[in-house]
Amino acid sequence: MKLVIFDLDQTLVDFISVHDQATQELFKRFFGVDARLTEIDFAGRSLIDNFLELAKLKGIAENEISKNGQALVESYERIFGEKLPKEASDHVLPGVRRLLEELSQTDSFVVLYTGDSAGIVNRVLKATGLGKYFRFSVYGTEAPTRVGMIKLVLSCINRRYMVYYRYDESK
Repeated sequence: MKLVIFDLDQTLVDFISVHDQATQELFKRFFGVDARLTEIDFAGRSLIDNFLELAKLKGIAENEISKNGQALVESYERIFGEKLPKEASDHVLPGVRRLLEELSQTDSFVVLYTGDSAGIVNRVLKATGLGKYFRFSVYGTEAPTRVGMIKLVLSCINRRYMVYYRYDESK
């Protein structure tokens, strides 16, 4: 039995243009500034970390992000959902469906972990039809770091499926 963990954005799907538009609208509404996700190195970061980095770039105090964190995430999810195509299979990267289909025929645990929030992930999985391939998902809003997210994945598997996986920090 193998554990296979996938990231979402730029690994399985490409919705950077939608994220960019949603970020621009969010920062305009909340802070009155023009800001785009593509202005920062967003890869491998959580949604909130990206908001913090972009705020820093735009001269917005970190505490403005912290005190508005939940409202920012909720607004972002709503804006992203409005901009996301209802049917978005053309945003799935080449070979992804075939790979996931082949993995689904094995005894592997296929899990999604991403810096996005649950609301974003659920919308993307529904619009692309990819949700059926994952046992569960872990989101950037659930753990502050990628290592924390991996530990959360392992904890979920151990608890839900009584299969023991551990994180080896030496690797």
